Amino acid sequence: MDLRWLPMVVPLLLCRLPAPAQDLALTKDSELGFQRLIDAAQNGKLGNDVTNANVAVSSTRVQVELVRTDAPNKLLFLTQKTSAPGLSRYFDIALGEGSTANDAARVAEILDTAFRDDPFEASFDFFGTRGTNHLAPLAEAWTNGGWTRAGRVLAGYITAPAGLGYTVAVIAMVTIAVLASLILLLGSAP
Repeated sequence: MDLRWLPMVVPLLLCRLPAPAQDLALTKDSELGFQRLIDAAQNGKLGNDVTNANVAVSSTRVQVELVRTDAPNKLLFLTQKTSAPGLSRYFDIALGEGSTANDAARVAEILDTAFRDDPFEASFDFFGTRGTNHLAPLAEAWTNGGWTRAGRVLAGYITAPAGLGYTVAVIAMVTIAVLASLILLLGSAP
């Protein structure tokens, strides 16, 4: 067997192996969208009897409790959209204790305006990098949350993974810099 082809054949075969799917999860950057939901509840947009909303977020599930003054609270459960077109673009909404389809429809309407893009994203597991499609503009984060939210959004933009062209350019520049350093080091007189 001719071993000259081995370095080219092995990578091609490895590229054919299936990669495991990544789970999608909510990040801290989705906080701004859920804050908009809370603000809508406090402003009476989720019903005259709803005064506030408690939102508990885990990586894949959200529990929304609509707080009412003179009646028991209502519960709704949000998960990543897996069903056919429904109430919300990005969430499946399950009714919990005391909630009705009308409550789910109101919450879905608020969520669709609060989230411009899908808040669920794959974790790249590389120094906490993530995509930027869900991040709010910096000015909006500043207005709604001050330094804390603006800092979180800025960190999200800084740690977002770069495209292939940018990565190749950085690798090429680093390679040229290392080679130039070696030439200067080896070519200089002691």
